[in-house]
Amino acid sequence: MNVIKALHEIAAELGKKDWNFSENPCNNKSSWFTPPPTHGSQAINNSTVTCNCSFTNGECHIVVIYLVGQDLDGVLPPSLSKLLYIKTVTP
Repeated sequence: MNVIKALHEIAAELGKKDWNFSENPCNNKSSWFTPPPTHGSQAINNSTVTCNCSFTNGECHIVVIYLVGQDLDGVLPPSLSKLLYIKTVTP
């Protein structure tokens, strides 16, 4: 399964609307990465998707999804199981 398709399903199941699906989630663009807080401030929410690109031929896989402080309804969706290399989901 395509990773972007799986992320679409996850977003739909959670009601998450701020991911930019026209961007590759492994390229560290702002729609997939929440910068760390600066000067002692605390992040209110975190929407970071982290990838590991050390696989054969530079292939990247999503390994962490942060969903902190986003007031999302429901439970973690079954679609997360489609991300075969996911290690951590931080709700």
